[in-house]
Amino acid sequence: ATNKLKDYTMSTLKNSNKKSLLLTGSRGIGKSTLFDQLIQELSVPVLRSFLVRDTKGQPSKVGMQPPENGFCFVAARRGNPRMEPCKWAFEQLAVSSVHQLKSCSSPWVGIDEIGYLEEFVPCFQQAILQLFENKRVIAVLRKEYTPFLQQLFSRPDCLVVDLDILIQSQKIV
Repeated sequence: ATNKLKDYTMSTLKNSNKKSLLLTGSRGIGKSTLFDQLIQELSVPVLRSFLVRDTKGQPSKVGMQPPENGFCFVAARRGNPRMEPCKWAFEQLAVSSVHQLKSCSSPWVGIDEIGYLEEFVPCFQQAILQLFENKRVIAVLRKEYTPFLQQLFSRPDCLVVDLDILIQSQKIV
């Protein structure tokens, strides 16, 4: 099913004449799996976020790995009730990582994932918006409603693929 999904997404993107691709859907539906297949096919440099769990299996941090095997850094820590961004890490390290993507030679770049943490860091949002102006972007977006996510979802140059709708409609089985 995942190869069909990748092929369907690539042909839909090609036929749409859109510049960039936004993947969204419920937690665990396969956004990052599809993202990984797409970036592998296009050999895309990536800024990746990942969840770090404590010894009890509870989410404790969000790490980020810059493109070109940069050192991972902590972008957010468990707060009450949600993760809270480490503003310095976003303002310095994450923004620098986005600038790395912007200046790379590949026409395509990837980000996995953009969510609610970015809402609190305007300079990171600006860097992301500049990236969309300069590159073709494949990004995983959390299925949430924040002003910044809505701004990305409503970009006319982006094809939005909602895996919940795609899988529910059984276009891809």
